[in-house]
Amino acid sequence: MKEHEFDGDIKAMSEWNFQGLKQHMDVILIGPQLSFMYEEISGKYQGTGTKVAMINMADYGKMDGKRVFEQILNLLDE
Repeated sequence: MKEHEFDGDIKAMSEWNFQGLKQHMDVILIGPQLSFMYEEISGKYQGTGTKVAMINMADYGKMDGKRVFEQILNLLDE
């Protein structure tokens, strides 16, 4: 049984691939290894309707996809 109804695309990409991306995104989650880019990315998307957040380091380290997905859903509900 599904716990969540979700109609969307989730993509993971490297910093290099992300830099050239031009399509609209509802949410951008940044992995802990790219935390130094948070200010730059959040500034770039400020006022566009795209929500930018860091993935919790513990969730990332444990590869806890359920918690990261819940983070996405919470951001979409804001």
